[in-house]
Parts: sequence; structure tokens; C-alpha cells
Amino acid sequence: MTIFWVDDEIKSFTRPYYDELRDEGYENKIATFVEPDSALKYFKKNHADLSCAIIDLMMPTGKTFSPEETELGTRTGKALITQLQEIDKEIPIIILSVVRDRDIVEWVEEKKITYLKKSKTFPRELLAKVKLLKREL
Repeated sequence: MTIFWVDDEIKSFTRPYYDELRDEGYENKIATFVEPDSALKYFKKNHADLSCAIIDLMMPTGKTFSPEETELGTRTGKALITQLQEIDKEIPIIILSVVRDRDIVEWVEEKKITYLKKSKTFPRELLAKVKLLKREL
């Protein structure tokens, strides 16, 4: 079981969340990426072995997405999730982001994606969601 995690702040702002998963025994079971290009390439090859995905919304666009389709990077995660779901419709997805506006809330509800706001979510809550949502392989 591997957790697929894409967030350009994985080593800084989201570090407490990563540490919580690591301390729970997931340390060697987290594939982290800071930009969408390598993340998408990895996902295409390994999606069948992934138990869930944790995705940030605001990230650099990389070469995969244009600034226009990501609203200058504020929706890179949304564009990435759309691509991931085209590859694997069953992958459980958790959005962990600071972005929370009406359009995102509506889109998340429509797609049945779990949304956690970074500033209002404790690391233990993310761990609980991962345990709840992960698909067993």
C-alpha cells in the first residue's frame, strides 16, 4: 500500500501531516512529489499499487498544465485530479489545501472527493481520513 502525495510544500508547511503518517508506520509507503509532471508520470505507471492520493490545489503548473487551465497555478491540483481520475476512477482522493472557495467546494462535492483545509485540520485527522478512505490492495 502506497500513499501518493503531491504538494509543493511537502517539506515545509505540510511536514506535520507527513510526520504523523510516518510515525504511524507509513514512512516507506509514501510517494511524494512537489510538481505535477513527475507525479503524473509516476501515477500512470503505478496507480494500481496506490491506496489513496493526497493532493494540494495550489502548485506550480510544470510542463503538464498551462497557466490558463490552472488559473495561474491556483487550481493545478484540480487539473491533476481530473487527469488522475481519467486514469483510475477508483483512487480515493483527499485534497489537503488552503484553497477553499465556492467553486472548489461545489466541484469537490460533485466528484465526491474528501476535502481538508490545511489551516483547520490536525495531522491526526488526515491520518484518520487516510485509514478510512484507503483502498486495500
